[in-house]
Amino acid sequence: MDSYTFYKSLYDRELARRNQLDTAVNTPITLLAIVGTAFIYFLEKTSFTLDINCLSLSDILILVTAVSIVTSIIFLILVFNNMFTGFSYYNLPYNVSLRTYEKESKTYNDHEESEDPIDFEDFIISELTKATDSHIEQNDKRGLNLYRAKTFIVVSFMLIIIQYILITF
Repeated sequence: MDSYTFYKSLYDRELARRNQLDTAVNTPITLLAIVGTAFIYFLEKTSFTLDINCLSLSDILILVTAVSIVTSIIFLILVFNNMFTGFSYYNLPYNVSLRTYEKESKTYNDHEESEDPIDFEDFIISELTKATDSHIEQNDKRGLNLYRAKTFIVVSFMLIIIQYILITF
């Protein structure tokens, strides 16, 4: 396998991973909607009052569940759009720029008798490497935030189950 094919496959892998992270948000959002609905149901079923001097176990569970739901929402926002900043994926230069550089490097190599000719393929590999590293960094951040969001959704779900047991029995 030549170098170009190797680095191109890494770049393609990270692009696919980026798309997978875009679609991976759907299931946690659905689960969060279910947990949120159950949470609102339990808020209506219990007599929740925010009196710090007289907090019951049910009140504490409601507060912890609310914090867990809000935390999972924040992490999902980070996965989806990195809050308000978006994602700064480095991409390859425009095709026109690449073609111009290719022609210029060929002209330079043909006219200059240099010991160090410009290697266009090496330039492309360098650009692929930069773009792949940028995608890896962004995808790793998004993957970690997705993991955290799912964790807090599971915690919220478990707290909802505990609240259900307390209300039922």
